[in-house]
Amino acid sequence: MKFFTSLLSVLSLAACKSILLSNDDSWVSSEIRALYRELVADGHDVIMVAPASQMSSQGGAFIVPDSSDLDSDGNFGYVSAGDPAWGQDPDDPHIWYFGGSPSACISFAFEYLLPKSYSNVTIDLVVSGVNQGPNISPGYYTASGTISAAYSGIYRGYPAISFGGSNLNNSFFQDSSANDEYDPANIYAKKAVEIIDLLVDADLPSTVGINVNFPEVGYLLDNETECTDPVWKFGTMMNGGYFAPIVKYDSSSDTFSSSYKLFKDSTCNDGSGCNLPSEYDIFWARNCTTSVTGFQVDVSLPGSMDTTVKGIFDGLF
Repeated sequence: MKFFTSLLSVLSLAACKSILLSNDDSWVSSEIRALYRELVADGHDVIMVAPASQMSSQGGAFIVPDSSDLDSDGNFGYVSAGDPAWGQDPDDPHIWYFGGSPSACISFAFEYLLPKSYSNVTIDLVVSGVNQGPNISPGYYTASGTISAAYSGIYRGYPAISFGGSNLNNSFFQDSSANDEYDPANIYAKKAVEIIDLLVDADLPSTVGINVNFPEVGYLLDNETECTDPVWKFGTMMNGGYFAPIVKYDSSSDTFSSSYKLFKDSTCNDGSGCNLPSEYDIFWARNCTTSVTGFQVDVSLPGSMDTTVKGIFDGLF
């Protein structure tokens, strides 16, 4: 029995990974706190660095505080104007806020926090989310602060995964219960740990990230028991169409607003991925299925396309 107990301890130690967790909904959103809790319970060492305020739809905007103090209240007033521009949660020293955008939070972690407070610990995986809202297709890839935190990690050579959910409610973590099995934040967190446990030991190519979007679950449905354990389905970000932001004009008020549109005449890049179902179609099927897709931050053209484009400029080079 003593040997068996020791073996379990060794296996547990081997499985423990160092994870950097962020988001764009702020450090006090229900979803990120639920995911932090579940990752720690799963045995991982988690350092959480997230914006002090809501930073949705900032894309890769690199926003940093311009003074040592916050110039406005953080989300739900958990920190206030005049408080330090970065700091820790009083109840957990591994939870940090930063008065900037998601991509800046990742930089703050790697360039300042990890060297200063964590002896330059090696991060095994960058995790972003779970977002309060989905991040579907290339239009959201470029607009999403959630995904920007992931690819900001990838640019530094770290594997990364981003999560979007279907709960659009901007909720405060102290208003949620960890024991509520139908709370979407709790369902998403437990499911996220499933795929994170596979990813932390995977040999993911250095320029590749994973994007996950959860369906409506629990209380988001008329019958809260209808979907509490959504299945996984692998697809591609772009195949036959993508969702992208557009400007919408209101003639009655002579004003513009933002909206989204599905562009169905778009096609995916060359390769076998074109045979996969699109992320958009998986998500909007609304059949208790979670979309899982890969994305690449290497924006160089594949060799065959390079040759084609170069041929357009024949005689110029």
